[in-house]
Amino acid sequence: RRIRFTLLGVQSVMGRKGLNAMLKMAGLARYMNALPADNKKYDAHTSEYAELIQTIENHFGSNARTQLTRMGHGTFRNIYETDKAKWQVHSLFNHFLPPRQRSINALTRLATYLSEDNIQSRIEVNAKGIVLIDHFSPATWNRKRETEMCWLTLGAINECVLWATGDAYEITEETCKATGSEACRFVVGKEI
Repeated sequence: RRIRFTLLGVQSVMGRKGLNAMLKMAGLARYMNALPADNKKYDAHTSEYAELIQTIENHFGSNARTQLTRMGHGTFRNIYETDKAKWQVHSLFNHFLPPRQRSINALTRLATYLSEDNIQSRIEVNAKGIVLIDHFSPATWNRKRETEMCWLTLGAINECVLWATGDAYEITEETCKATGSEACRFVVGKEI
């Protein structure tokens, strides 16, 4: 399911032809005419997700962070559109809550989309702020870096918080599995 929303997010930035070009370069041509189904079956592999992200990084070079963040925004919008009625009910019930609580509730819902059956993403609130913890983080699969690299997930979190509150907040990736951490941790900081 996560790769489906990611592919739709890539398409929202690059168009269908751009998505197909990335899929072909990543050796994932099997998705060019049929995206993975919107279900919890394991139709796609984590290695494929990581290969797609690597291909996008190679293609955009120094502009990859910006493009992947934009694709993350599109990813969240596709998650929202898929279950629009549930997200709207969520919004209705949270309308009168303070922005911080609306963010927590929306990110908790987003975490369910980022989770796998046996690897759960979750929300933690601490002195630094609201933290989304992604133990799965497929972009980091068999990839090592010296700095954080989960820009697509960061973009999805950014768009989710914007949707929940109507305001932009500073989102940072505090730790990343690609740097050797046990999980990717995204902190929602102060309002921008």
